[in-house]
Amino acid sequence: MEHAGSVAAIAGVVHSVSALVPVLRQGDIGGMAFAVSALSQEVLVEVIRSPEQVLVVIVNTAASGYSNMLCHVAVDKHWTFQKTVLTSLTLDLESAPGVAALGNWREV
Repeated sequence: MEHAGSVAAIAGVVHSVSALVPVLRQGDIGGMAFAVSALSQEVLVEVIRSPEQVLVVIVNTAASGYSNMLCHVAVDKHWTFQKTVLTSLTLDLESAPGVAALGNWREV
């Protein structure tokens, strides 16, 4: 298969996202206050809080080079993302009662 590496990468992303289904289904967007500092303004951050999980969503919007043609013919990438660095992210546990009792914090 010509794009086997791409298919494997996409499968990995889908598998990772499937672990997030409960918090996405049950969670409240804006469910916890936070403070963020980044080297670029081209980043979106939000916290989704469910009864048993907290998900911090970080989206890099520092992208350029979109080509509708390249998207459809699949000969080359059609977005180029620049590196974005978050220098700090602080969750305000006091803004969400019960969250401090959650355990098993991990990165997905």
